[in-house]
Amino acid sequence: MSNSFSAGVVKLLFGRIVTQLVNFITTPIISRLFLPEYFGVRQIFISISSITVSVSSLRYELTIPLGKDRKDAISSFILSTSLTFIFSILSFILVFFFMIKLVDGLILQNYHFFYGFCHYLSLLVV
Repeated sequence: MSNSFSAGVVKLLFGRIVTQLVNFITTPIISRLFLPEYFGVRQIFISISSITVSVSSLRYELTIPLGKDRKDAISSFILSTSLTFIFSILSFILVFFFMIKLVDGLILQNYHFFYGFCHYLSLLVV
């Protein structure tokens, strides 16, 4: 049991190190290609999408591996997927109907750099 636990921890740690290393190596290249405003828009999108992902499934995806048997795991999966689907439909409706008002409001208030962000709102539905 301890050996499999240690192997799992090493796998997770190795994956985390590789992703951080790729991020560290590519940051100087990407910072020369894009303006700082685009990094701000990207960070806002990542922040909003990480919050909506957590809320959309009510974090039921964490219960999938905790199921006592396969039936419990499948039930947790179906519940999590259903909640995410419902949240996606609701967010699509909100983005579809309020996108124009949001873009117009941001342009009138001289927040032109947020105009690029508004194009990414439709991706939150996914």
